[in-house]
Parts: sequence; structure tokens; C-alpha cells
Amino acid sequence: MHHIDGLVIEVTDHQQVNTCCELLMTIRKQSDLPIWLFSRTEVISKSQSNYLFTIRCRWRFFDHSYDRQECMLSMSNLLQRVKDVFLS
Repeated sequence: MHHIDGLVIEVTDHQQVNTCCELLMTIRKQSDLPIWLFSRTEVISKSQSNYLFTIRCRWRFFDHSYDRQECMLSMSNLLQRVKDVFLS
């Protein structure tokens, strides 16, 4: 994980939510890597979404209603902030 700038995870079905939570907790213990989580609204419920926010490190949740350009801009901005912190 020390050689990547960020991680994008897409949750495509209900069965992946628990695995995703476990993965986020494992990553959080090892790194403060920026993470973007994509999912359809019907896959991750409101309560699951709230739980994911409590275990987050540095990540952002997007459902598919977000504009693709907004997502890319968010990723670019966060990666630039991380780069600025580590190179300063």
C-alpha cells in the first residue's frame, strides 16, 4: 500500500458490504490512504452508510447519482492535498 496514491472500491451487491467494511478497517489500521467508495444507493442502506462513516479513515462515499466529473474532481483534489502534505 505504500506505493499507491489512493484506492477506489465499488460495492455492487449486498453481500459485499460486510467484506467492504472489513477491508476498510484493515486498511485503516495500516494506512491513511485516501479511499473512494462507489455504490448504488440500493446496495448500501442508510444505516450501513452511517456505519461506514464511523470506520472511515480518509475516504468519500459516492452513490451513482453523483456526476462523474464531480467524482473525478474530488479525487484529484484529495490526491493533490495528500501530495502537498507528504512533499512539504
